[in-house]
Amino acid sequence: LGTALAEGGQFDAGIAAHLRAIELDPRSVRCRTNLAVAYRLKGDFPRALAAYREALDLDPTNVFARNSFGFLWRQADDYAAAARE
Repeated sequence: LGTALAEGGQFDAGIAAHLRAIELDPRSVRCRTNLAVAYRLKGDFPRALAAYREALDLDPTNVFARNSFGFLWRQADDYAAAARE
């Protein structure tokens, strides 16, 4: 639901749905990566980066989170941070 809302431009509703999902399943990497995507779509890059970092803290081998985290750093023109990810 949160992803559909965010992709439909209802960013705050999508974010709220993802935050609720995290409350229900705090160890879910998918919920955190979905939250990060919603923040990215909204243009809130600092919160998107934080959500990706939380996902990677839970699962450092998550390829989607790792690539997306690096991509956001690249978008921020921080190529050194992007290269580390």
